[in-house]
Amino acid sequence: MSNIPTFEATRDDVVTLYHGQDRAIQAEAESRLCQLQDSGLAWDLIPQLLDPLAPNEVNFYGACCLHRHIQLARKEQRQSILPSLPQTILQYMMNLKAKPRFVVRQLCVAMMALVVYAPAGVFDSALQQILEAIPSDDVQLQLDLVTIFAEVLGDEDLVGELETRANQQLALAKPFALSGILQILATPIPEADEVHMQLALKALTAWLDYGACSLSDVDRHFALVLEFLKHDAIFQDALEALIAMCGHPDAAELPALDTLLSQVINLNDMLEAAVVAEDENVLEGLTKLVVTVVESHTGSLLNLPKAGAILQMLLMCTNSPGQYLVDEESSKMTLKPWYLLLEHLTSLETESRRRLRGITTPLFQALLLVLRNKLAYPQDMSALEDETSEDAYEVYRQEAGDVCMYISCFIKDASIATLTSMLEESLASQANTRQLEATLYTTARAAAFFSAQDTSYTPRLVELLRQLPDEPLVSVSGIRCIGGLAPWLAPRPERLPELMALVLDSIAQAQYGRARRGSVTRDTGGNYVDDAVRKRAHRSEAACEALRDLATECRHHLLPFCDGILERRRVATQAGLATEARQQLAEALSVVIRKLPEDQIGPTAQAVFQDEMANLARLATEASEDANNFVRISIASELRVIGHGLRFLRYDGTGEHPVLTVLQQVWPAVDACLAVFCHDEEVVAAVCDGVNNVLRVAKTAVEPATMPIANTMATAFNIYPQTMWLDLAISLHAVLGRSPEALATLLTLYTRLRERMLTIFQAEQHIHHPELVASFFNLVTRVYRSNGEYLCGIDDAEAPFQLEATLQAIDWALYALTLPELSSVSAACHALRVLLELAGRHEEFGHALLTNTGMHGKLVHTCVEAVVIAAAKASVADLAAVLWELKEFDAELFRHHVFAACEANARMQALEPSTAQTLVETVVEGNSKRAITQACKQLATVCRV
Repeated sequence: MSNIPTFEATRDDVVTLYHGQDRAIQAEAESRLCQLQDSGLAWDLIPQLLDPLAPNEVNFYGACCLHRHIQLARKEQRQSILPSLPQTILQYMMNLKAKPRFVVRQLCVAMMALVVYAPAGVFDSALQQILEAIPSDDVQLQLDLVTIFAEVLGDEDLVGELETRANQQLALAKPFALSGILQILATPIPEADEVHMQLALKALTAWLDYGACSLSDVDRHFALVLEFLKHDAIFQDALEALIAMCGHPDAAELPALDTLLSQVINLNDMLEAAVVAEDENVLEGLTKLVVTVVESHTGSLLNLPKAGAILQMLLMCTNSPGQYLVDEESSKMTLKPWYLLLEHLTSLETESRRRLRGITTPLFQALLLVLRNKLAYPQDMSALEDETSEDAYEVYRQEAGDVCMYISCFIKDASIATLTSMLEESLASQANTRQLEATLYTTARAAAFFSAQDTSYTPRLVELLRQLPDEPLVSVSGIRCIGGLAPWLAPRPERLPELMALVLDSIAQAQYGRARRGSVTRDTGGNYVDDAVRKRAHRSEAACEALRDLATECRHHLLPFCDGILERRRVATQAGLATEARQQLAEALSVVIRKLPEDQIGPTAQAVFQDEMANLARLATEASEDANNFVRISIASELRVIGHGLRFLRYDGTGEHPVLTVLQQVWPAVDACLAVFCHDEEVVAAVCDGVNNVLRVAKTAVEPATMPIANTMATAFNIYPQTMWLDLAISLHAVLGRSPEALATLLTLYTRLRERMLTIFQAEQHIHHPELVASFFNLVTRVYRSNGEYLCGIDDAEAPFQLEATLQAIDWALYALTLPELSSVSAACHALRVLLELAGRHEEFGHALLTNTGMHGKLVHTCVEAVVIAAAKASVADLAAVLWELKEFDAELFRHHVFAACEANARMQALEPSTAQTLVETVVEGNSKRAITQACKQLATVCRV
């Protein structure tokens, strides 16, 4: 910025930014303000911007400007301006203390930046001196500085010397700061200033959270802070301080923990009163405190006599009055500590687990009852207000169900007995169907860990399932219970016919009136697990889910039901069964038919997918650019069902893999659909996921279908590039990359994909498509790792090296290193490392690629620039790994290029010569990847201040 604007112009820009009506004019004003702030040349304007007569927004901008200028003064070697600043900033604070707190707070931030980032020896005890310089009657300013200093340090990513100096500042200032805080806290409530009390508690919390003081520094005031909970005005601030104390690392020591538990247990009466009075504010606050205690000290807690009382308080918090999202919102916080506690208990050694099971079983049985009540749907579902709330309630049910599952895993038969008793009671009072449904849901989630040897309770539970009323929600959870009991049913095939009849009849009850496809989203290979979020569903969908579970555990006994499953599936599909439910049916059938004789698996597999293949072939003929949305979604749906089912069709026979047979039959229709819908993400995702599923299960057996698949991929990518095609190419190379029969096809595919990427880089479109860049370099990594010698002509001693494509890939990677997206930089770095490792293994090729072309120096210069400023700090470790490979290739050449790069870098030249020299030497002399990484991180931190 050559011309510094006047104060009036800057003031007008600030007012326009905050109060203007025209967004374009606001954007112009913001741009000018940012330029001025980053110029480092507005020192003369800052006093006017911080004039008390200026508007509040102008004062705030002035404080922000001051903060940035302090950072730039250090970086640009203008330390001469720094010594007078503490007193100047302090005077600004005194002048502006009547202004809104956001103004003074930003000045505090500027002061803390001055203290932390000033060169060594300038302000070694500045924080202590600044606090002592503040007038003793200005308690608020003292507390603001104390609080903000700890908060700023907590937010900053300080490393090395800066972190050490910041902690030294805290240590020097701690006696003065803590004495001031604790003096205020010790003031009797009637005499205390309410605002000062709140600020003191906030300051105490900030110092504890950062670790600036130990628990022993403040533990004598623990009981005093507890007393503050009785006063509404400071309740929340006192609570946050208590939470910081309970979560402090020092609290893990047993004497301190025992004391803390005693104090928290003393709050039991307050908790009970809040429950009775349904005081959500107090209840939520105390729940946070109890949750912190249990989460922070799960392992130690169980070894103390007071653990029982704390866990009873946690149970009371879970059992808060009302229903989640309707009357209360605090019970959800308790689910994670219960989960962590049970996870810890189940991981203990046998003897310890047995001992603690005997002690805690009554507690967990009571928790099952509480969770069952919490899991009940509201009487009026409209109370959840909107779809977002309804989704949140389903997530709550899911997480509570996870806890029920862990309870069953830990207390074993006691959970079966409890749930069976609850189900009997719920059936006896069928008027409350919500409670019955909640009992069934709880049982379904816990059933995964029911003992397969139980003969006392589970048989009774099975009988009760046959007595359920024909009510929609009850039916859904009842059917899911049957699926949950699959491990218990596996050794009892005589029980299956009656339960399978219920499941199959429920599948056939799909009644939507029209095809209901819904949104088809990507899966992860079809691994639908028991703890997937389950929303309220139709009975037929629950039955599909249950059949999937039964097939997984009882596959040996379900072959007689195959025809019935196929028949019900056809009926349900025609009625509009949802895609996910159809996927589960396909999965169940694929699992079951694996038990057929080898010569029957292939024909049966074709029969399983016959309807879907016929539908897809029909839809392929209907596909056109003018086709309605239903055709597109239907294509994606059919592809999803086929791809998901094939994922589970494992085959150990000697003949042609049945998956390959189905794939070859369906691919012409797939190719025809993609000719029209290659731009559609849902269709492309369904195809790519399906092929990935085939690769997982058939592996190299899919080789005969490689050529048509590769041709389709290259054509679709050429028309409309999408990352999914690149990711699929990576999968193909991972499975078939070393197959001589598939190699030529795969390398042709890579060449065609690379040629399309060339047009993207030439048009500089890679800037707008970082996801394509990341996936492409992941593909480069995979291809060169598997076939680098072949691609570069290294294997052919008589032929010259093939450098053009490799040099082109390196050039593109250099572009990618300056992108702001972490994934793109990381992928490019990994690709460069593979290429450099290849060069290191073959010395002659390495010199031809890196030394003779000057690429080594170009790589070093770009990596240094990226470390210093161009790339995000989170990418520095990846960039350092590339630098390490460059050093491994030629240490002397590396040293020369690093010094040359640093000499050409403006930010490096702005540092003190001794500092710059030390940093560069650290990078150059690093004798391991870890050492160079640490040196690069320090270089990035210093140059970006």
